[in-house]
Amino acid sequence: MDTLLHRETEAALAGIAKSLPASTRDSALACVPLAKIGDALRLGLEVPGSVRRWADSLTVKDLAGIFTVLAEAPTDPALPDEDAVDLDDPFLIQSVRGRDEVESIICAIERVANAAGLALHQVGTYEKLSVKLSLYDASLRELLTAEQVTVLLGTRAQLQAEGSWTAAFTRQMGAPERESREDPGGPAFAGEPTEPSEEIVLKYVATGSLAQYVEGYAGRDVDFAQGLVATIDALRAAGEQVGLAARRWYRDLRITAGSVGVNTLVAAAAIQIPAGPRRMAASTGGAPASRPDNIDLGWLYPIKASAMIAVMGDQLEISVFPQEPTSLQLLVFGETEVRGPDPSGRWAARVPRTSGPIRLRILTADGSEFLETLEFSPPDPV
Repeated sequence: MDTLLHRETEAALAGIAKSLPASTRDSALACVPLAKIGDALRLGLEVPGSVRRWADSLTVKDLAGIFTVLAEAPTDPALPDEDAVDLDDPFLIQSVRGRDEVESIICAIERVANAAGLALHQVGTYEKLSVKLSLYDASLRELLTAEQVTVLLGTRAQLQAEGSWTAAFTRQMGAPERESREDPGGPAFAGEPTEPSEEIVLKYVATGSLAQYVEGYAGRDVDFAQGLVATIDALRAAGEQVGLAARRWYRDLRITAGSVGVNTLVAAAAIQIPAGPRRMAASTGGAPASRPDNIDLGWLYPIKASAMIAVMGDQLEISVFPQEPTSLQLLVFGETEVRGPDPSGRWAARVPRTSGPIRLRILTADGSEFLETLEFSPPDPV
């Protein structure tokens, strides 16, 4: 394929190959060639040998410094209100395209780290950047549809592949109202509900978004509930993301004689979480489209927080992201108890990886509680 973006990327790499000093170690300056390397990898283009050798010469300390620069960069301009979205707004365009450039830098660094036998989480400051991007992406998903993001990306839309950071954006058609920052479970029913659209179902399965809406409708409609079961089965079989909310609903489900309910006999069983590399959708350039060492649990309804677990060899580390930083009071993960955030403001707990059940309890300041038992199994079958 020969597009304007392909030609621009090839020209930029050719220029970098002629002018890039082998000794370049400045973290901010290094972001420029790394962004173009990442663009090339995502497009399936060849990276000039001199540029590739320069990237391969970067040390773990260099990579950590680059992640620090990205994580500590000034906050993007305030995003507009939903009713004030202007796809010609230069600040919004710059913000969305800048986010995608960061994705290319991560893609380039991941190639360098993997070649050195490292995963991204082993580059010290990656997690801080990952948290920042997660919060920014969540804000964008409440504001923009997939189609609007495509328009804002311009030619960079060609870089998006299955599993990319933009894949979670949906139209959310058929929802009774937009997902609320104040209630990650989504709205309860007001009057006669409409059937959740396919986009909403897929987002619920992956992230737990609009759990009240989807699970509430499934409790009323057996055919919809059976279809939801089939969707979860299909996504698990394909090795795709299935969040904790959907796994919890699936575990507790009982469908009998035209009715849907909760099977109290199995409600106390541990939720099985695959804790190994899933099948990853490769981008055009063969670069990983997802991070096999992170398990995204999604929203932890009824509390207003989401969570992610990093698999680090023989250790499991959970990071909890509350909507309000001061809303958590207690995090219990296995035998580890945490009563406050770390110096960076992150709520996290680490335990040894085990084949047995691990208790997860999160208590908030308003008395809400999330309580579950997780068991980390081999990856879902592919």
